[in-house]
Amino acid sequence: MERIINILFYVTYKARVKLHYFFNKVFFIKSFYNLPFIIKYFKKIGVDNPLKKFNNEMTDRKEGGIHSPTVTFISSISFIFFSINLCILKIINLEYLFKNKYLALFSMVFPSMLVNIKFISYNDKYLSYFEKFDKWTKKEKRKYVIITILYYVLVIILFFFSIFCKPYS
Repeated sequence: MERIINILFYVTYKARVKLHYFFNKVFFIKSFYNLPFIIKYFKKIGVDNPLKKFNNEMTDRKEGGIHSPTVTFISSISFIFFSINLCILKIINLEYLFKNKYLALFSMVFPSMLVNIKFISYNDKYLSYFEKFDKWTKKEKRKYVIITILYYVLVIILFFFSIFCKPYS
């Protein structure tokens, strides 16, 4: 289970890094960081190459770049718990249990945060998995990218299924 979660997280991270570099090209971020007043400002605070610093902060595995994929992954797990809760509520008709919106939110977010802490963040487990996964062949990378895309598609399908799930009468 831990390996599967870390595979999904790794592929999400790699997609986020590629998306970052794509947006750098599309939105002319490189040109922005080469503006004279931007370069002057960054030199004043002790940064020689602002674009390199920006890219390092957005793609660094240990510090800044890991937060966006973490949020994406936690959100997907939250959607799974939300969908399951919604189906259970409709099928078993336990709506009175979730009249309190904070309890409903807690039932979705807490398990997903627990999964993240236990399998990914605790003692930076993901870094050791990332080192293993960086050695994948192209065939393995393709396989796990497809599995991750299927995972996110299934999360979306489960979410919509739970909305249209018929209550038990």
